Amino acid sequence: MSVIVLKSVVRTHKFNNKLTAYLLLIETLDDQFYKFSFNIVATAITFRYTLATTHVMGDAIPNMKHKFILLCILLLCTSVGLVSATEGVDDLNNPNDPALNERANACFEGGSMDGKCDELWDWQCGWFLIRLEQNIINGDQFPEWCDSLLSSEEAPQPEEFPGCQIINRQDIGTRIVTFYYDFGTSPTITIPFNVYEDPTCTTVFTVASGSFAVITYASTRDQAREACEPFFSGAFTVDSGAPLNSFVRTCFS
Repeated sequence: MSVIVLKSVVRTHKFNNKLTAYLLLIETLDDQFYKFSFNIVATAITFRYTLATTHVMGDAIPNMKHKFILLCILLLCTSVGLVSATEGVDDLNNPNDPALNERANACFEGGSMDGKCDELWDWQCGWFLIRLEQNIINGDQFPEWCDSLLSSEEAPQPEEFPGCQIINRQDIGTRIVTFYYDFGTSPTITIPFNVYEDPTCTTVFTVASGSFAVITYASTRDQAREACEPFFSGAFTVDSGAPLNSFVRTCFS
């Protein structure tokens, strides 16, 4: 029963005490979970007073036992709605609903990534994904470095010739530098390689060196693994993608 209907009952039956206080409280609540809970309480109070003044076939409802049964039925029906509305919870047992919970994440129970999140990147992108799925944010607000989570119809496809690709942005103390890798026309590059600081890959910032690794340009982790396999004789790991470019993944042993 909505607040509007409850107010109508209040005016009809002249309830000016407990129910009125509950209605005023409901109107001040932003959290939908608590608002729903207080609506249940207000509805129960309304029925209590309504049953006390209602007559059926000319006779008053016999006794409190009947009233209690009717009230239980009411609360049972509203509880079913409450359970379905909070299906799936986060790690603090709060509803995994981004409309109610700022911590809601596609990686939590009931989310589209439930049971699939092993790395920080998964959780970071899962926060955006659940909000995109429920239209709280739009595609323009969804970060490019999470695009690999989208369906093939939604996700942008990698370029055939990747060329110069943005990788990361870092504060080096005196300024903030945006880094780029130059793939040219190949889907892979190997250490050592130049790291550039301009989007045309003409100004070299440093040379990447160290332990052997393969940088690949692919739309999914499986495609990245396939591209890296010829470079490794044993097991290797594929990361989740560069911070600013989910197509650029590093394979390392």
